[in-house]
Amino acid sequence: MNWLTDGLTRIKNASASRKDFVDVRGTKLCLKVLEVLKEEGFILDFSMTESKKLKQCCSVSLKYFDGAALVDKMKFVSTPKNRIYKKCDDLKKYMHDFKFAVVSNDQGVMPVKKAIESNLGGEVLFWMGC
Repeated sequence: MNWLTDGLTRIKNASASRKDFVDVRGTKLCLKVLEVLKEEGFILDFSMTESKKLKQCCSVSLKYFDGAALVDKMKFVSTPKNRIYKKCDDLKKYMHDFKFAVVSNDQGVMPVKKAIESNLGGEVLFWMGC
């Protein structure tokens, strides 16, 4: 199972239900993506907690703007069986269609805008606002 996809889907569904918090699995990749979402202002905060259902649990505090969820539309690009890698020039072509995207490369997990500024490509994890 792809824990990143599961965690982001939980965040999206909890935002649609107007919940304040949601628990996701606290894997290394999930924590890095949550850190990027926090830096970009899509979530308020996150912290590691204990849960009976999840071994490594991370509680995410959701953020809303004028009552609307900030995490709403998502498209998961890469999967464990089908990883999608894009060069910096390809990311520039597609960036105008989307509000936000996250890329994983040898420099770490970062927003697409930061990857373009650094002239880096990488594995496209997901798009938001499509």
